[in-house]
Amino acid sequence: MLRQFRGWLMSLIVVGLIAAAAVVSLWPRPQKVQVAMVTSGWMEVAIQQDGVTRIKDRYLVSATVGGKLSRIGLRPGDPIQRGQSIIAVIHPTPPAMLDARQIAQLSANVEAAKRQVELSAARRAQAEAQLRQAESTYGRVKSLRDQEGVSLAELELAEVDYRTKSENLRVANFEFEIRGFEQQQAEVALRHYTDEETNDPLQFEIRAPIDGVVLRVHEESSTVVAPGTPLLEVGNAADLEIVVDVLSTDAVKIQVVNAVILNHWGGEQNLLAEVRRVEPAAFTKVSALGVEEQRVNVIADFREPAAAMARLGDQYRVEARIVVWKENQIIQVPNNALFRLDGQWAVFVVQDQKLKATLVEVGKRNDTHAQILAGVQVDQQVVIYPSDLLEDGQAVEVHP
Repeated sequence: MLRQFRGWLMSLIVVGLIAAAAVVSLWPRPQKVQVAMVTSGWMEVAIQQDGVTRIKDRYLVSATVGGKLSRIGLRPGDPIQRGQSIIAVIHPTPPAMLDARQIAQLSANVEAAKRQVELSAARRAQAEAQLRQAESTYGRVKSLRDQEGVSLAELELAEVDYRTKSENLRVANFEFEIRGFEQQQAEVALRHYTDEETNDPLQFEIRAPIDGVVLRVHEESSTVVAPGTPLLEVGNAADLEIVVDVLSTDAVKIQVVNAVILNHWGGEQNLLAEVRRVEPAAFTKVSALGVEEQRVNVIADFREPAAAMARLGDQYRVEARIVVWKENQIIQVPNNALFRLDGQWAVFVVQDQKLKATLVEVGKRNDTHAQILAGVQVDQQVVIYPSDLLEDGQAVEVHP
């Protein structure tokens, strides 16, 4: 009887152990999660796109008269001096010397060149007047800013307008000088087509219109050219700007004086620039995936000393980050902590080893983080990469 009782007791113990093991195996285990801290600090939103450098003022030198062009010895990169460097030589052809129609055309060229000089002089006077007005406005706004009578944005806009008007006057001066050279060339072509004493053809020299370098040679070999034939393209290699084409939906977010950071251009340090103009017209461009996109050119000026960008040239590729918003002391969480809950943004906050689904109000977002306007506080832990298996109130174990 005692032996039978002992057998029953052992059977009960075994059954109890099996039941306990089943209960333990079915008991919910804490889910392992990865977390990140809610932080407060600097945050910026930027538009990242490829761009190219471009010489601001490019000049196409054309043949003023028709004739035989001597071989051009200049090559891209060769320096030139305004009024001194002979960049092309044209020898008139004998039949043209006896053609009355050519002489009449040369006379018309002289008159047209004179009108161009008058037009450029008027534009220069207009640019001078606009610069005086912008300088006066900038001085007045700066004085008011010192007295806190205007905002910093108004001061920056006045400064940008003053810089723009200064650039316009500089371009107008260049144009006036170039039109003067063109008038001189047209007058020389009419007056000295042949030597009055020997009746021998004279060579017609085209001199550099600016100080700079040769960018491109269109006609290298000796050949017969007609008036207006493009010969060379020249410019100032140190006077660079950046052109970045962005989507039209991004262009509306960009404002003048927004900062531009250039990286991956080949140098060790990033370069700083500033948006000068957002072009008003978009153009259609086909993406690498074959999708037609409406894009807009954004023009930026360097804010670096010439030595820092000495290795850059015309049409060099750069990667540009256009900063459209930046603030400090911004409460933020990683983008990968956000998920949608009932049509709103939410995060899982870890409290006492349990999850709490919390709705949040999201502000600005960049590639990595999102601004949080309400819902969580600094130093709280939020789950990153939340899976569909997580739910409110669930026990979790923070994965290191």
